[in-house]
Amino acid sequence: MSGLPFDLEVMRLAAQYAHGSPETCTHRATARSRICGDICHGGLEIGHDGLLHLQMRVEACIFCQASTAILMQLHQQFEHPVPSIEELSGLDARYALLARHEKRHGCILLPFEARSLVLTKAGIIS
Repeated sequence: MSGLPFDLEVMRLAAQYAHGSPETCTHRATARSRICGDICHGGLEIGHDGLLHLQMRVEACIFCQASTAILMQLHQQFEHPVPSIEELSGLDARYALLARHEKRHGCILLPFEARSLVLTKAGIIS
């Protein structure tokens, strides 16, 4: 036991997060956590190929950073704008690792809230 409130694997996941540039995108939105102060900025461009190009920049804790890193790799696969923790855990084992930290579920879902807001602004979901 390391004495940390999370495992080292969460740190490894968070280290994979790289800032995007949502401010350069056509559609932008920001989600804020009223509980911990985390901020997720999302940006979306719709490519000529019809693919959604998502950009994220977070000012957030390690759990939000880790969730954002995974989201950036998988965002085309999510059917729901804000999936449940159970859906995420079933989709990718890395989310199952994060889901063990029940008090941080809000932080884990915050990038999805930003994604949902930007999809709504782009008129992709209502």
